[in-house]
Amino acid sequence: DFLSMLEPRQFDNGHIILKSLEEVSEFYLISKGTAEVGYFNEASLADSARNEPKHIFPIRYERGNSMAVFEIVFNIKSRFFYKAGDRGDKLSCFAIRRNNWKKLQ
Repeated sequence: DFLSMLEPRQFDNGHIILKSLEEVSEFYLISKGTAEVGYFNEASLADSARNEPKHIFPIRYERGNSMAVFEIVFNIKSRFFYKAGDRGDKLSCFAIRRNNWKKLQ
């Protein structure tokens, strides 16, 4: 039963949920707050780029969005960084673990 597989998760503002190239064990359905999706800024490695941010987060997810579903469905490592938004409410989600998702298929 799908509803019995939902597990509540809460993340503080700015908390890194998943890093790029990390194994993904669950995906998240956002119920409150915001999440940001980003990538490593390779330009920050150059000597002339001291003021460049190490990570860029151009995508913002809100209530009703999901995170890391692609990685779970296709059984791949994370391609992006996922973090809780920096402002507003804490990020509240419902998670579904990979092994539970496989049972539904």
